[in-house]
Amino acid sequence: MSTSPSTVTVSGPDRGALLANLTVRFGRVEVVSERQVVLPGGGTGWELTVEHRPFVSDVLAEGNNGHTRSPSPSAAPKKLLPDAPPPTPPADTAAAEQAATRAAAAEAEAG
Repeated sequence: MSTSPSTVTVSGPDRGALLANLTVRFGRVEVVSERQVVLPGGGTGWELTVEHRPFVSDVLAEGNNGHTRSPSPSAAPKKLLPDAPPPTPPADTAAAEQAATRAAAAEAEAG
């Protein structure tokens, strides 16, 4: 992927809106030139020429030493939910029946 900046020229009636649109589309932009022009409808407007680098190439080119940072591999992810209790093992039905029978017999002897 190329890390050299791309140049784009745009024109419109609102300089601020042009810069906002370019920033949203391309990320970091640097204005190379700007001038006031007459638009095709006869109104006045702006022509901006900017340089930009794609988002991904910044990460690859700068090796995370520049403006873009990624989490370190050793950083543990944040827990969004509390730990669930461990699942209970399935009850052994035969053992449960024997315990119930013993408890009933003990109750009958006592009562």
